[in-house]
Amino acid sequence: MKRRGLRLILVLGFVAAAGGAGYLAWTLQSREAATRAELAAYDAQAERATRALGELGAALEAYVAAGQQTAFWAPRVRTALDAYGAAAAELARLAPGGTASLVPPDDLAQLDLRARQLVESDQSLVASDLLFTDGLEMIRGAVGRVDEARHTARTAAAATLAAVDRQTLYAAGAALAAALLVILLLAPAGAPTAVPEAEAAETHFNVATLAQAVTDSDASLGAALDARLGDLQTSGQAAPAQATAPPAVDLAAAADLCSDLGRLADASTLPALLGRAAGLIGAKGLTIWIADPTGRLYPGAAHGYPPEALSRLGSLDPTADNATAAAYRTSSTQTVAGDARRSGALVVPLIGVGGCVGVLAAEMEHGRERADSVRAVTRIVAAQLATLIPGAAETHATEAPVARAEGM
Repeated sequence: MKRRGLRLILVLGFVAAAGGAGYLAWTLQSREAATRAELAAYDAQAERATRALGELGAALEAYVAAGQQTAFWAPRVRTALDAYGAAAAELARLAPGGTASLVPPDDLAQLDLRARQLVESDQSLVASDLLFTDGLEMIRGAVGRVDEARHTARTAAAATLAAVDRQTLYAAGAALAAALLVILLLAPAGAPTAVPEAEAAETHFNVATLAQAVTDSDASLGAALDARLGDLQTSGQAAPAQATAPPAVDLAAAADLCSDLGRLADASTLPALLGRAAGLIGAKGLTIWIADPTGRLYPGAAHGYPPEALSRLGSLDPTADNATAAAYRTSSTQTVAGDARRSGALVVPLIGVGGCVGVLAAEMEHGRERADSVRAVTRIVAAQLATLIPGAAETHATEAPVARAEGM
């Protein structure tokens, strides 16, 4: 895109989108902080109510204890009733999403009044029966309702916090997709350039290297692998590029793919995402090579190749003389030029925080490996895939299974 007006509009649109995403993130963080503060206040009032009920029960039982006077314990009962009443009112006001009904303070006050009247009329046995049956059951029920209200409040707060986390993740994904879209649209477009001879050294699927992973006794499998990948053998000289128009890449689909990769939580959905990536860049096949802690490369996932061939692939030495190993060693993109008879290849390193963690190899036809737009989108997809590699690298420290894409 070369028109300055359109470029300025894109930049301003991105700034506005970034500002909106930032404001939304700030709003969500404020909501999370407010929810946590409300829950803490609710817990404090619930604790206050429970403590007041315990003090009330002890003071009421003292009415009928030997040697105790109601004149001494009555003010303490009143203090406990007032504390419970204030806490119950705060719980009703603060309740997020509703709360269980609490025992009314007036019911407890009636219990206190009846107990004092019985004690003052020298009916201590009747008062004891009242306090240790109906009274004890009422106070226990009041405590249980406070606990139920606290549980309800915590459940409602947890649901609110989970919703905030989801919205924050969606906002971040939308901002990332917008940034990628603007970068792709602002990238200079031009005719495909000739691939340097040094860059188009050899294919990442060097048949001589892969043949070492196939047993000598299985001649049919070796023939199938040679027939499928033989057109990618290293040639001594890159074929001249044909003068064709640069292939179109669906930028909106690229943004959607990167967003879905960023939200990937289940490895079972990775094959479908690899299929979308292959269709996006026009690749016949994709292979993700993952480096273990020693630096050896293992096929971690693939799309577009027969499972009977890939199931026998072994590891690759990082010092091997092929484009896959070269991309891993140098952390730079390697290109294998194709022609009318042979497919080409684009090999992109997967760069993580600690360095190169693997390689994305894409088999292509019709010179797509030389198109700037295809190379740019492939590198973006590789950058997103690199965030998924660390867990897989730990797995290869002990074993090297091949996780094949379904439907290959």
